[in-house]
Amino acid sequence: MTDKEIFEGEDLDGNVVKFSIKTPGAEEIKKSQVVYNKAFKQALDDGALLRQKLTEYMREQKLWDDNKQKQYDDLIEQISEMEESLQKGGIRLSLAKEIALDLRKKRDKFRTLIAERNALDAASAEGQADNARFEELVRLCTMKPETNARWFSDQKDYDASANQPWVVTAAEKLGNAMYGLDPNYEKN
Repeated sequence: MTDKEIFEGEDLDGNVVKFSIKTPGAEEIKKSQVVYNKAFKQALDDGALLRQKLTEYMREQKLWDDNKQKQYDDLIEQISEMEESLQKGGIRLSLAKEIALDLRKKRDKFRTLIAERNALDAASAEGQADNARFEELVRLCTMKPETNARWFSDQKDYDASANQPWVVTAAEKLGNAMYGLDPNYEKN
């Protein structure tokens, strides 16, 4: 993704909206960290758990146990080994295909296993602060291609548009660029 790349999305009325995504610089990172700090403090004041307490809480609520932890650890190890064998190469194409298909099944099991854990993580103090920081980066880095000005003047402006499909697409584009995510991960 380049800062000059123009994307299209739709608003709730089906109108096409064009936007570009600016790569976050020092200014955006600094501003998003301020938002993170405020959201973190607010989440703690509101009684949110810290991530380090999350596993303890999940065990108390019987949402996570030693068996699930073992499955989690085993799947991570198996997935890692399978990815490594595919990256190394030097194997028959039929075996590589078999490994890739089995890898997909293991990843599906892994996603199912951690879905509940991830849902609770989003409610942790760090999870809430991470979400606030990312929203701030989306707000600061979504640009009008014709003027190269920010789409959203302030948080209130962003909040009023956050449910627009094109804004969700903008967040996806920024996330893919920032975290090196492949939008066609499963296919590839």
